[in-house]
Amino acid sequence: MRLPLKGWVLAWVCLVATLFDAGAAQGDPAQKPVVLAFYHPWYGTPWGPSGKWKQWNSYKFPDRYQPEKIVAGKHQIASGAYPLIGPYDTSDPEIVRWHFRLAKAAGLDGFICSWWDTGNENSEWASQYKLFETVWLPVAEQEHFKIAVLDECAHYVQDYSQLVRRITNALPRYDKSPAYLRINGKPVWFIYQVWDDWLTPALASRYITEAEERAGGVYWIFDKLKATATQEYPGATLGIPPAWLAVQQIDCFGTYSLYGNWRETDPRALDKLYAGFSSSVHRAGHQVELPIIPGHDNTAVNPEPYVVPRRDGAVLKAFCHAVDSAKPEVAVVCSFNEWFEMTEVEPSSTWQDPYLYLKQLARWRGKQWKTPPLPPKSSLEPFRP
Repeated sequence: MRLPLKGWVLAWVCLVATLFDAGAAQGDPAQKPVVLAFYHPWYGTPWGPSGKWKQWNSYKFPDRYQPEKIVAGKHQIASGAYPLIGPYDTSDPEIVRWHFRLAKAAGLDGFICSWWDTGNENSEWASQYKLFETVWLPVAEQEHFKIAVLDECAHYVQDYSQLVRRITNALPRYDKSPAYLRINGKPVWFIYQVWDDWLTPALASRYITEAEERAGGVYWIFDKLKATATQEYPGATLGIPPAWLAVQQIDCFGTYSLYGNWRETDPRALDKLYAGFSSSVHRAGHQVELPIIPGHDNTAVNPEPYVVPRRDGAVLKAFCHAVDSAKPEVAVVCSFNEWFEMTEVEPSSTWQDPYLYLKQLARWRGKQWKTPPLPPKSSLEPFRP
């Protein structure tokens, strides 16, 4: 039987996907980088320890997304996807425990946790840095899991004294926990700051010196990746500005999400972009961190949304392949549970297989997937729609 052209194309795509999965399943995890995921622990529910809705609505469109309302059996959360367990509270140790177990089942080595300390104890964000110490680290210790800080205030709070205060106040305590993530023997601290932000290379060098004098050695990851358009396919190169590459105190350069710098999902283009970036940063004497992205849709928080369809896992596979080609020291899935921007790999009832993306990561890591049990009923909504 002769297939039409469209049929042959579909058959070829399926064959490539099958070969990719088979090869990944037989891969050697020891040859892969440290693989982490960005974790967003800011959610709250009326039935959880928070006692109210937190971060399930939209700061941009509060009237459009009202989680207290139920439509067609689901809360109106600010996302086009829906968590498998429904909205949850990340102040609840059992929810956090489930997340850590899912990550371990997928072969992830740890989480880089969104972490805010604005210096205002009355701020809505103040609970995050407190919970890191009182909930997430203790649960990580129990689960033999690793977590570290993503200092988002480095971008959003443009205050040098606060930048120093945050790490010197927190890291000496956090690093006492066996669950705090270390790379090359040093505790990890991720600085979220776009390449042309307020912190200059000279100021960063001063900051690192001051911080390490008071907090000890640190494995620094700086979010400084920059895309530069060229006439050559695929349209850009990825790199770090030379003045930043000259700051030898920085262990590792990378970025939170490629989409904030350059929007690309074509496998060949990704391979080229990532390999070029990795090579240039390695030549300058630094290590490399690269993001792995399953898709993107920030309709819930952006009037001009950027949408990258997931294509049933094809986008995630392309990023994993690009990481394999580039050989960075660190790769970070963006994200485990950022439901606003729909970059999550956490199980979702929206997908035919709720665990699809975690299973993909497990195959890539050479692990046999085993589904962890759901959180106890006491941690879920008393009346589930």
